[in-house]
Amino acid sequence: MVGGVVPEPAGSLRSHTPLALSDLQIRKAEQADNPHQMGGGGLGLFVQINPDDSQLWRMKDRFLGKEKLLALGAYPAVLLSDARRNRGRAGEQIANDIDPSVDEQLDGIKAEARAGISPVSIRY
Repeated sequence: MVGGVVPEPAGSLRSHTPLALSDLQIRKAEQADNPHQMGGGGLGLFVQINPDDSQLWRMKDRFLGKEKLLALGAYPAVLLSDARRNRGRAGEQIANDIDPSVDEQLDGIKAEARAGISPVSIRY
């Protein structure tokens, strides 16, 4: 004990685990001249606060050795609990060697096909 403070053991997760983000913190986030991030409690999840005051959920991870930045939706349309759930799904996909961004694109193409919209006609 040094100065009344008990040091954390070496390699302790406690000293490296960020505090979980709360809904109140997001609502009170101040915009700035440049985009900035508020952490979401680890595992790559964060809220990007933009100069126009939009708040966007993002997830940073690695897939096949390359960094990926996934968009998980806009706050408050996508709530904190939903963003955490989406982060969990994306993490499972990455663990199963599935690229979440490509999987999302394929889902969109499938939905358009069911609606009778050709991906080629969308481009023109």
